Amino acid sequence: MGKPVAPRRVNVFEGLSGAVELRALSPGPRGRPPWFAMFLFPPAGRPRDVCVATGLADSGLAKAGLGEINPICDVSVRNAATSFITAHGVPDRYGKPPTVISGVAPPEVRAVRLEGPGGSRKLPLSAHRTFLAIYAASARGRVRLISELRRGETVRTFDLPRSSRFISAGHRSRRQGAVYNDEIGESITELSYRQLARRYGPPAVLRRERGELCAYYEVVGSPDDGWQFCFKRSGRMSSAGGNSPPPAH
Repeated sequence: MGKPVAPRRVNVFEGLSGAVELRALSPGPRGRPPWFAMFLFPPAGRPRDVCVATGLADSGLAKAGLGEINPICDVSVRNAATSFITAHGVPDRYGKPPTVISGVAPPEVRAVRLEGPGGSRKLPLSAHRTFLAIYAASARGRVRLISELRRGETVRTFDLPRSSRFISAGHRSRRQGAVYNDEIGESITELSYRQLARRYGPPAVLRRERGELCAYYEVVGSPDDGWQFCFKRSGRMSSAGGNSPPPAH
């Protein structure tokens, strides 16, 4: 499991920075580099956006001795830790990728406990209440991630081995005017505005542009990134564009 270290600030890309706050030994043979967990500071005005990044702390890879940094984000909910279960791609020399459990506990969560292969353990929380745990690729069994509250607990359950490379937090909560990048696919162009608003809620910005109705949604965790969808008078979608900056409004 991850152990807190002195926070070290890292700029991930323009507008997004974080602090490396946890390290964990790699399961398996000696010689593998440790894993890190980074707390990513939420964009201004979006306190419910929760993002972390995890990876191998390999000096042979990029960015200040860290591996590739791929932020994963969700919107926080009350009375439960925001958690992510991933299986990163790793260099072949390190063998099969382990299952990485990470997340952030809100103040009302007193502790985060992990029950599964190897027993039960309380996960240390870092300066920004981030946690990290690693299961070897060979691990098998039911895992329970428990958010301990002053009264009661909230539990997330999953099984090892994982059935996919990335198990999202399930997006249990949605922030008005925002979408998740992993839920936008090619079929989005088949939706009318009413169908889009029914699925994702009201947009952050709704305006007329060159005679069309355009809806802009922020991307959770991204400071200046979003999706814009424009519709013809008939209601059919005419365009869908990602990596769009916020429109003036």
